[in-house]
Parts: sequence; C-alpha cells; structure tokens
Amino acid sequence: MNLESGYLSAMRAEYRRLTGTLPGEDSDIGIRMALLANQLELLEEELTALKRSADPETAEGAMLDRHADSRGLRRKEAAAATGMLRFRRKGAATQEILLPQGLVAATAGAEPVRFITTEAGRIAAGETEALIPAQAEQPGSGGNAAAGSITLLVTAVGAVEEVENPQAFSGGQDAETDEELRSRLLASYHAVSNGSNAAYYQRLALAQDGVESVQVIQRPRGGGSVDLVVAGAGAAAPETAVQALAERVAHQRELGVDARVTAAGEQPCPVTLELFPRENYTFEDVKAQAKAALRELFRELAVGQPLYRARIIGAVMGVPGVENCRLTAPEADRPGSERSLITLGQVTVTKGAAV
Repeated sequence: MNLESGYLSAMRAEYRRLTGTLPGEDSDIGIRMALLANQLELLEEELTALKRSADPETAEGAMLDRHADSRGLRRKEAAAATGMLRFRRKGAATQEILLPQGLVAATAGAEPVRFITTEAGRIAAGETEALIPAQAEQPGSGGNAAAGSITLLVTAVGAVEEVENPQAFSGGQDAETDEELRSRLLASYHAVSNGSNAAYYQRLALAQDGVESVQVIQRPRGGGSVDLVVAGAGAAAPETAVQALAERVAHQRELGVDARVTAAGEQPCPVTLELFPRENYTFEDVKAQAKAALRELFRELAVGQPLYRARIIGAVMGVPGVENCRLTAPEADRPGSERSLITLGQVTVTKGAAV
C-alpha cells in the first residue's frame, strides 16, 4: 500500500474521522482504498495529459499537429540540401563518359556528410568535367555545405579523378520542432485571417450564384496555394459564375495565398436499364418518372463524389409504379475525381419482358 498517495491519505483520514480508527493495510477496506486510490491517480494523470493536449500552448507531438491543422498549418518536414557537384578528370576525355545517377561524394573530416547525384550526367568528348545535380543523403540542416567543402569521391568512377561543389549546398532544414510549430501556431491566433482553410473557401464558393458544389484542393502547387473546382447542379458551372467567383476569391483570399477557381470537367455517365412496370401503370408514364428521378439523382452529385450503381437502382425503384428494374450501364460504380463532376449521359430505358 502506498501510504504517500494523496488520495489514500485523504480516504484514510476521512475513515478515521467517521469511525475513530484506521483500517489495517491488509484489511478488506484497506485494500479497497488502496486500489481505488491507485485508479484515481491514473485517472488524474490522464486528465492532466488531456488538459495539456487541449491547450495549444502545452500540447505536444500529434496533438499539437491537430491544433496546427485547425489553423491551416502543417509541421515543416526535414528537407535535404541540394546543389551541384563537379566531376573532373585531369585530361580531356577521348570519348563520351557516362556518369550514372547515384554517385556518392562526401565532405572531409571526422564526421563526413554524404551527397548523392540525382541525375545521370556525362563528360563530353574533349571535355574534362561535368556538373550534375545532387542532394544530401540525409535530410536536415547538416547537409548545408560551403562551396568547395565536398571533395571526397566515395563512388569509384574509373574515368573521374576529382569532385567538388563549386557553390554551396543549401535548402537543408531540420524537421520543425514542437516549439517552432507552436510559435507559428500561436502567431496565427494573433493575426486576423480572411481564411485559408477548406471550410472557408467552401462557404465562399457556395455563396456564388450558379455554383452548387465545390471541391477545395489544398496545396496543389505547394504551401500557400488552393484550388476551387466548382460545378452547377448536374452540370458544369456557368462561365459567368466561375469568373464572378474568381473575382470574389481574389479579393477575399488570404494575403499570399495563390487561390484559383476552375470549372469541374464533366464526366458523362450513360445509363441503360430495363424497367418492369406494375399492373395498372403504363410503361411510358413510369419511364418518364424514372428519367426524372435519374436527373434529380445526378443533380445531387457534387464535384469529386463517386456514383454507386446502388444509388441509381434505388432512385428508379423509388418511382411509383416500378415493380423491378435491371441496370446494365454503368456496369460498375463510377469513382469520383477531385476535378470532375459525374453527369448524366444518354439514358436508355426499355420495357422488361414479362416473366
């Protein structure tokens, strides 16, 4: 029994106040108190951790990432330094020398940093050197190297005798720490933003006349970019609506955000089915209502939304007077695409043969 537990001490003190005695450590009530105190301590630890996670000033790791994501921020990942390596030989090549991708060079010293070429290169006949793009083998700021510091040729290339970097390797960065991300996150709370998250642009797009659905694509051209792919009801959005929305977004986008508005491409989906009307219903009446139900179904589809055969069958079977139907096209579910809208193509409805 942990007599140092605050919970246990409090329970023992209250027990003594009520009964005038203390429970034995190995008594039934003493063991129950100890077990309860232990569970209360564990619960307190969990609540403390939850409290820290709920506050962006104290959250860590994945929970801090969630807070950042709610503000449209992402933790910066480690990036490898990049630059150019010069592979050189003393005498001019008598014929073209091919240098494969993946050649390794390194800095000198007790802790050398390795660099790898990212493209193949060649030393032309009559030339003595070739410049080839390369990057640090490991991401991080340690890959930033001063000009002339990469001098060791790790990969043996018979026709090449020397290597160096004529310019500094740069762009290497370490993964953003919790404190660095927290600093950016807290700064975002103090800066009033026009909005750069998907929900903001979705609300902006759906407020535009002629736009019935939108797919917000974040970071299509890297950080600070967003695409709004819009559509009308069952068809591409009118050009006038697209232009009007583009002007609105240009005025209301967040400073520094590259926001573009485009119309979703149409993906026509032909529908072919056999219809079995119920008794006392004419085929032509049921057929007309079934086509109307299909048009309404496709009007409800949003940009990027898939179309399932079951939805088509369900829409047709919901028409009064339909006993059964057999769907032959589309033959499979149609997957959605973030830049397109599935639209109703040619509709072919035939009367099913009586069984």
